[in-house]
Amino acid sequence: MPTFEPLQGVRVVDVTTSLAGPYSSKILASLGADVVKVENPDGGDEARSWGPPFLDGEGILSLSANASKRSLALSFREERGREALLRLAEGAGVFIVSLRPGLAEQRGLGPEEVRARNPELVYCTIGAFGNRGPLSGDSGYDPLVQSFSGITPPRNGISAHRALPGTADEGRRAGPVS
Repeated sequence: MPTFEPLQGVRVVDVTTSLAGPYSSKILASLGADVVKVENPDGGDEARSWGPPFLDGEGILSLSANASKRSLALSFREERGREALLRLAEGAGVFIVSLRPGLAEQRGLGPEEVRARNPELVYCTIGAFGNRGPLSGDSGYDPLVQSFSGITPPRNGISAHRALPGTADEGRRAGPVS
């Protein structure tokens, strides 16, 4: 079977957590990109603990969303870690971030700072409520968005026959459009 890797040779710096960001960069990895997932050294992506099911202590959802990636643990709260991340971005084609609104800028990793080091870089921000509008400054992820949008019913008075989504649906839907 022939391979289809149009992004071969493109490095993607993945500074995302949960599901939407990791899933979007997984799509890029499946198209041949060299994805480097940057994780917090104090436990990594919190989605690693989401489950069941688990495989060797890690959630299957996280394992599948982060397949075909390299991983790097560093703290960009510290100048040394932030500088290492900016150096990594210098050789990248794409930088994906899903931090709380305003945190990337606060840490010196906003689009202006990162693209100052690499003007050709595609900088992608993934957030629960987008970059504009009354909720743009609010953080959130799949369970909140499901509740907010009405996909999941209110917890009080829920009838036994109403089903809740069995997986993190919104993250899988948001990833491809990011």
